[in-house]
Amino acid sequence: MNQSKIRLATFEKGPLLYFVCTLISIFLFALSLYVDDIINNDGMDYIYAAYEYINGDLNRALNYRNETLFYSQIGILSKYSGLSLLQSAYALSLCAQIALMCGFLAVIRELGASALIQVLAIMVVASMVHFNELRPHIIKGFGFWAAEIWALWAIISFARTGRWHYLFGWLALSSLALLFRIEAIVYLVGLAILLPFITKGVARNRFLLFFIVIVSMTLAIGLVNQQYFDNTDRQQFTSSIKFERELSRARQIADTLSEQKERIRDTMPNKWARNSTSHFLIGGLLFEVAKILLYTTNGFLLILALTYGKAKLLPKKAS
Repeated sequence: MNQSKIRLATFEKGPLLYFVCTLISIFLFALSLYVDDIINNDGMDYIYAAYEYINGDLNRALNYRNETLFYSQIGILSKYSGLSLLQSAYALSLCAQIALMCGFLAVIRELGASALIQVLAIMVVASMVHFNELRPHIIKGFGFWAAEIWALWAIISFARTGRWHYLFGWLALSSLALLFRIEAIVYLVGLAILLPFITKGVARNRFLLFFIVIVSMTLAIGLVNQQYFDNTDRQQFTSSIKFERELSRARQIADTLSEQKERIRDTMPNKWARNSTSHFLIGGLLFEVAKILLYTTNGFLLILALTYGKAKLLPKKAS
C-alpha cells in the first residue's frame, strides 16, 4: 500500500509527465509541419529580417519587422549553430511550444491537481484545434504564451509560500513576455493589483514592499529617460512609444465599431430594434466568444477537468 502511494506521488510530482509533455509537443509539431509545410507570411518576414540582422543591416531588418528581440534570436542561433534560418526559427518555435505545455502542467500541479487532473489537462492542451493549427507557423506568440504561463506559475508559488525568488521570477518572466508583446502589461498590472487581495501574511507584506520599490524605480528611470530625450531631441522607438501606438490603434478600432453600430442601427426595422442595437452586438460577441472557447479548448475534456478538479490556492506557512 505504501509503495503504491509512493508511486502515485512520484507520478504526480515527478518529471515523467513533463517528459510526456515534451514528447507530445514534438509529435504534434512534426505532424502539423508535415500537414502544412507552407511558411506563414509573418514567418517569411521574420526570416528576411533575421537575414538582414546577421548581415549587420538593422535598418533593412526593421523594414520587414520591428520585433528585434524575436528575429535576432533566429539569426544568432543560425549563426552559431550551423542551422539554416528556417531551421533555427522552427527550433525556437518548438522549444517555446514545449515550454508552454510544460508550464501549463506546472500551473496545474501548483494548484494541487491529482494525477488524473494532470493527465486531463495534458489532453485538453494537446487537443486544442486552433492552437495545433498554429504550431507550424513562425510567430512570436509561442514565446509570449510560454513566458506568461511560467510567470503565472511563479506568482501562484509566491502566493502559497511567500518566498522572494518566486516573486523575482514572476517579474523576470513577465518582463520577458513584455518584450515579445506589449499586451503583457495587462497581465503584469492586473496581477499586481489583484495579488494583495488574495494573499495573506508574509506573502502580502513582501509583495507590497516589492511593489513600492519597483514602482518607485520605474518612475525614477522614466523621468530620467524622458528628460534625457527631451534635452537631446533624440527620437527612439521605445516601449512607451509602442504603447501609445497600441492605444491609438485601440481608439481606431473603437471608432470603427461605433460607425458599424450606427450603420446597423439604420437597417433595423423599428424604433425598439434600433434602440437595442448595442444589446444585439454584445450578445453576438458573447456567443462568438463562447463558441470559440468551446471549440478551441475541446469543451468535453475541459468540462471533465473542471468537474473532477479540486484545485485550491491555499497559502502555506512561510518556512
